[in-house]
Amino acid sequence: MVERAKIVLGCLAGERNDQIAARMKLQANTVAMWRKRFMEGGIAALHDRARSGKPPIYDASDLRDRIRKQLELTPPEGLPVRTEER
Repeated sequence: MVERAKIVLGCLAGERNDQIAARMKLQANTVAMWRKRFMEGGIAALHDRARSGKPPIYDASDLRDRIRKQLELTPPEGLPVRTEER
């Protein structure tokens, strides 16, 4: 977000894409993309867009509870029991 904000600030200051790219060590097409997205959608457009992929099966709190329960189980036969004395 900081990088994207710096790009936008450069654009608002009147810098060209190639100038911003050189100063920030980026590709000019990266600057052009963020300039365009800002012009079309404002500050909200600088956030990451939703990505495709499989949706999560568990919500964060449920996942945390499931992991905690697994960690509290006694280890299987033959594995050492961890002590909290360290």
